[in-house]
Amino acid sequence: GEGQSHESGLEDLLTVLQRILNSNSAKNSPLVKELIEKNLVENLVKALTSRSEMEGVTNLSTQILKNLLEDPNSKQDVIKRCLEKGLAPSLLHLLETNKEDPAFTNSLLHLLLGLSEASPEVAAKLGDKAFLKALVKETRNILKQEGDDLEALHQAEQNLKHLSALMGGSESVDKIIDEGG
Repeated sequence: GEGQSHESGLEDLLTVLQRILNSNSAKNSPLVKELIEKNLVENLVKALTSRSEMEGVTNLSTQILKNLLEDPNSKQDVIKRCLEKGLAPSLLHLLETNKEDPAFTNSLLHLLLGLSEASPEVAAKLGDKAFLKALVKETRNILKQEGDDLEALHQAEQNLKHLSALMGGSESVDKIIDEGG
């Protein structure tokens, strides 16, 4: 139907956008700032909060926001816009419903951790035990699967470090980890 073709068009567009943002020339490019000023973040948030049935759109929107957060020039602005648009609950929902997809889960976590730095409210949600268990489990999966993938290992360690911080010290995290997530 009409909606379907619109969404696949959107998916193609996001794919191109992600390539552009991932390329080295995008680092420090005025293009990124310009896209953000033209409400790129708000539109991506809209794609994520509209509970789109198109996994591609959801996945790519998450990836692109993650890329924007990794750029120190745009990070604060992006976080502010995401929080203003109430992205966190949607991310938490996506996290709940996509546990089977480690790469996607990782991007979601990355975004949530970014938002939690700026929002005590998001941090409190992340500090929730159910969430932490999911995160520990996810981290374990990464460690199991990616034996030699250093980037994945690094990401997993980061996740655990963030967890420790959120829980105010390492004991509780260790305990959850011992309990096997």
